[in-house]
Amino acid sequence: MDVKSAKEYVPAIGVLVVGLVVTVLLAFYVNGAERERAMAHFVRSTNDHIETFFTDVARQLDDLHHLTIIYESASTPPEQLVLAFADYILEDFPSVKAVGVLPSQRTDTTSPFVLPAPKDPSWVAELARDDVVWEAAEKARALGETVLTHRLNNGSTPGGEGPYVLAISPIHKGDGKVNGFVFGLLAIPVMTQSFLVGSTHTSLGDQPFFYALEESDGTVLDAHGTAPLRHSDVFSQSKMVGEREWVLRLWPQGEIRDSSSLSRPWWMLAAGVLVSFLSAGYFFSVHRRNLIIRRNQAILDGISRTAQDAVVMLDQEGDVSFWNTAAENMFGYGQAEILGKSLHEILVPERFRKGFHDNFPRFQATGKGNVVNTVVVLSALHRDGREFPVELSIGAIPVGGHWEAIGMVRDISSRVEGEKAVRMSERASALGNLAGGVAHELNNLLLPILALSEMTATRMPEGSSERRRLNKITEAATRAKDLVDRIMTFSHLGTANLEKVDSLVAVHEALILARRVLPSTLRIDEDLEPSTGTILADCHRLESIFLQLGGNAIDALKGQNGVLTVSLKPVVFKSMQELPDPSLQPGAYAELLVADNGPGMPPEVLEHVFDPFFTTKPVGEGTGLGLSMVHAIVVAHGGAIKAASTLGQGAVFSLYLPLQQ
Repeated sequence: MDVKSAKEYVPAIGVLVVGLVVTVLLAFYVNGAERERAMAHFVRSTNDHIETFFTDVARQLDDLHHLTIIYESASTPPEQLVLAFADYILEDFPSVKAVGVLPSQRTDTTSPFVLPAPKDPSWVAELARDDVVWEAAEKARALGETVLTHRLNNGSTPGGEGPYVLAISPIHKGDGKVNGFVFGLLAIPVMTQSFLVGSTHTSLGDQPFFYALEESDGTVLDAHGTAPLRHSDVFSQSKMVGEREWVLRLWPQGEIRDSSSLSRPWWMLAAGVLVSFLSAGYFFSVHRRNLIIRRNQAILDGISRTAQDAVVMLDQEGDVSFWNTAAENMFGYGQAEILGKSLHEILVPERFRKGFHDNFPRFQATGKGNVVNTVVVLSALHRDGREFPVELSIGAIPVGGHWEAIGMVRDISSRVEGEKAVRMSERASALGNLAGGVAHELNNLLLPILALSEMTATRMPEGSSERRRLNKITEAATRAKDLVDRIMTFSHLGTANLEKVDSLVAVHEALILARRVLPSTLRIDEDLEPSTGTILADCHRLESIFLQLGGNAIDALKGQNGVLTVSLKPVVFKSMQELPDPSLQPGAYAELLVADNGPGMPPEVLEHVFDPFFTTKPVGEGTGLGLSMVHAIVVAHGGAIKAASTLGQGAVFSLYLPLQQ
């Protein structure tokens, strides 16, 4: 794969990369959103669990308080009362490890009554002697309400499940004195584990967690797991439990997640990757197809721009839809001026428009017509109003259910002019050969007539009628001989003695002779550029050109004063399209313009002005060889001559002679 073809993949790769980046970012966003949703769910669940935990603790303590009230209002012995009520407490609250009665004074040697009966009675005695227990008892006595305290497990408490919460309440028998204390011993680890990590509270939804139960002074009552480094993931709540403030902290094990949306970002990532690859493939195919279309369009545009022929497209209504550079140069209309306009109303001469209107509906319906897929020669209108010959080939293109036309138009003006010049040259050559033969024979016949008539006239008396008749014969024979000489000259114009001369010198000397020969009624103005250059020329024949063109101007002016303007300058034609005549080749030329201010010529005369023996003069006044001779002389010099004229504005003859290096 070369660099150029590899560049075609860049947009598709860009689409793929953008798609993947967007997919990954979206997956991260969704994952973050899901994590936030899971976090919010965890927060709600955590708050509910913490609240429920403290509610449960409060209910257990409340039940102990009720035990005190029942004991105070009952007449039954304490042992029986505790026995009856302890069954309920111990069964409903697994964290309560013992309930019982203490004496009113520490000095009382009565052992505490405790249920359930311990297997190891030693810890009961230890409980009755514990300073912490009696500090709480004295505080409860002073406050007259339940007091909580805690103690660390010292190995002598039941089951070794400490630390414990000791809830102790004073017993009043109506005399205002404290007659003893009811107590409950709650194992904190059992309390927390039975609730937070028990069978019914293993996790918050599907999110496992750790916890820590502490007092406000930082004393850890129970904990499960190590606290995370990110404090934002720890959720805590504090409550007063008795006189102590407890703080329960919960945090998730690992990342907070919601199992219902756990795989959603991964599915989204996989789907996004698949869509990105499919989009990149589709974009590449579309991009490559567009590249091919643009490349083909560029090729067509390049062909149409560089084509020498005009390329024109018409839509189904006959309006111009495409117009290339060659068409602009050929017809004189810019693309912006012609697009959307009716081609035939602008470029087709009026005499041909009816045929178009009659045949175009058939083309619209079938794509067929008299000129479709054929080459025809027609006349077209230039923007300046002149007609010129074109060669037209038309094809039909189906577009969206209708037919449009594409035409190739070639300006054949040069070809027609060339063919005309060839015909003229062939005709002049044939006429020259014929005229030369006839003139030679006539010349042989005229020589004895002139010689004998002159000899005979000299022998006749002066003033005699016979001598006058012989003189008329001599004059007629002399005019006939002049005509024969001109015919002989015309027949030999194809050969010329050419030599290098300065164009300025050659033209200037020819004009000197013309001023001497031509009548003074014709003023000759000249505008000659000195640096025009060198040409190959026969100076005598150049002189005859000016004499002939000046003589024609005098004849056209019919005795009136006139002006013959002669200009000389160098010109360069770089391409065939710029050449004024198809017989020439691109290069440098001396442009010699001879213009008069006579009445001008109509088009039908201008068309035949260089034809041999063509004349507009009355019979006997002209031979029709003057301009033919000029044309032949210019061609013999390797040049070309063009005539232009408008009635009332005179005539201009443009001569182009090749310059020499």
